[in-house]
Amino acid sequence: MGYQVVAELPTDRPRVLYTHLPATHVPKSFWNTDEVKVPDEYYSYPCERFIIYVIRNPIDGIKSGFKLDSNIFSDFPPFSTYLKMHFDPKQAHLGTWINHVRSFWERRNLKNVLFVYYEDLKESFQPTVASIANFLERPLSQGQLDWVQERSTLEVMRAIQAQCPPNKGTGLETIIDRGLSNEAIKECSDEDVALVKSQLQKLADTDIRYLKEIQ
Repeated sequence: MGYQVVAELPTDRPRVLYTHLPATHVPKSFWNTDEVKVPDEYYSYPCERFIIYVIRNPIDGIKSGFKLDSNIFSDFPPFSTYLKMHFDPKQAHLGTWINHVRSFWERRNLKNVLFVYYEDLKESFQPTVASIANFLERPLSQGQLDWVQERSTLEVMRAIQAQCPPNKGTGLETIIDRGLSNEAIKECSDEDVALVKSQLQKLADTDIRYLKEIQ
């Protein structure tokens, strides 16, 4: 189990954990409530746990998941069905895309939470990485930023993956995709786009950029 693996990780250095969980399911010990009022059931801790929430255009993100899952599972539903599942609370096992985003957006002003747009990493890589490093209280020099950018290219990531054990059980040679932005919408039907736009209106009281970008 994941929690058992985490318990065995060394504690004399920073640990990086990755999860798809919404904020409502993240352990209470991760939240710092010194600056912003959140529900009473959350605890207040020193800022030793940093949370970086990466948000991506829902159409691009869901399309990426579709590419992966449809290559793993047989008899997979078409993309339109898969898309609808992510906005249906009865089918989205981690909560709908809307609720997932809102759960972290409501905590965006906590001092140990950083909101990062995937598209910023694509379009302004070094400035975005620098802001992440500063947030983690680990500022990077220009040389270090150059190194991170070099190590983050598709070519390098695929070379590193080639040295790792195969993706057993997936039937895939690689799970690394190009990660393009604003491309998936070109393959969507008008009905798909209309669905996403209508769902995004549930975030109309936020400043999530996709409300204006998806037209």
